Amino acid sequence: MFVANARPERSRWIRCPRFSLRTLLLGLAAMSCAVCMAARCWPHPPEGIAHLCTLGVKLQLYAERHDGRFPAGAATPEASLCLLAPAPGAALWFRGKGVREQDAARELAATGALGPKTCGWHYIEGLTLADDSRLALIWDKAAGFDHDGVWRGNRKREVGFVDGTKKFISDVEWPAFLVEQQLHWAARRIRDARR
Repeated sequence: MFVANARPERSRWIRCPRFSLRTLLLGLAAMSCAVCMAARCWPHPPEGIAHLCTLGVKLQLYAERHDGRFPAGAATPEASLCLLAPAPGAALWFRGKGVREQDAARELAATGALGPKTCGWHYIEGLTLADDSRLALIWDKAAGFDHDGVWRGNRKREVGFVDGTKKFISDVEWPAFLVEQQLHWAARRIRDARR
């Protein structure tokens, strides 16, 4: 029998006295605030230890200010890389992922630049912004670290290219990558010889 004034029956979930839409929204808002506050306080690795993206930006800016040329001319490629930030804190920037900060800081204080044993980046001197974008400019000397410098044992290296892009290359792909780089360098030498 149909009753005109009868209220339709609600589901149990909505009628539960311990739950309301308002309670749910307040709970979500509180969790969102907690996540945002945690993100601000989360410890980030110091710049330069691992972030090739930061060094890549600095390299691009350096080249733009120096007629398209990346840093070069110091005693070693690692010392040339230190031309990006010839400040006392450069050890933090250039020690890379596999070098202890105190070792890099000691050499920087003694010589004013880092060398092959205290710089964790393999840097290629002599490149310019006009070079083939497939040419690698910088990569990790030590394999197995992720982007944030945490040891993962994944046997990959982070590689930065002339155009500012970067990617990870595994140990399996590494020999082919080096051969490919030699071919790009040979093409560059041929192009330079024709000028």
